[in-house]
Amino acid sequence: MYQQPRTVHRARAALLASLALSTLSITACGTQEPGAAPQGQKSQPTLGTAPAPGGAPPYDGAYDQTFSDNFARYDGERVTVSAEVNEIISPAAFTIAGTEDTLADELLIVHAAEESDLLEGLTVSVTGTVHTSFDVQDAETDLGVDLNEALYRGWNGQPYIEASAVDTSVIAD
Repeated sequence: MYQQPRTVHRARAALLASLALSTLSITACGTQEPGAAPQGQKSQPTLGTAPAPGGAPPYDGAYDQTFSDNFARYDGERVTVSAEVNEIISPAAFTIAGTEDTLADELLIVHAAEESDLLEGLTVSVTGTVHTSFDVQDAETDLGVDLNEALYRGWNGQPYIEASAVDTSVIAD
């Protein structure tokens, strides 16, 4: 019976060992945490996360269906939304409308500073804190203003943004 030289057996053993090690090293590469970015890449922010380094808000974009659908995730967070002024309720409050391709309800914006530059149909950018339930007394306390309760009765319990800044110099899309 023919016997293969020992070098052939050693070569096969070395080949099998290297295949086993390479399989283990490939498997080990896939052990990152769920949601973590691959090595050398930054992970993408998710809805409702804390502001990124540098103070960027967790949401900065159009008041659209996606933002409206996820509004509760932002409760207590500072966001920036842009939209057209739908209705001016008082010098300290107005509503914005969702983009044309959305069914988003109009959203109440309250602001301590009176906004004299507002016009219905004007595109604005609003930065402020999201609240899921409007209450006149809470808004008055938070903003340090006196709001006419009769103007806000229909907004009780509705979502709103307590604005810290309203930019009326936004160019419409």
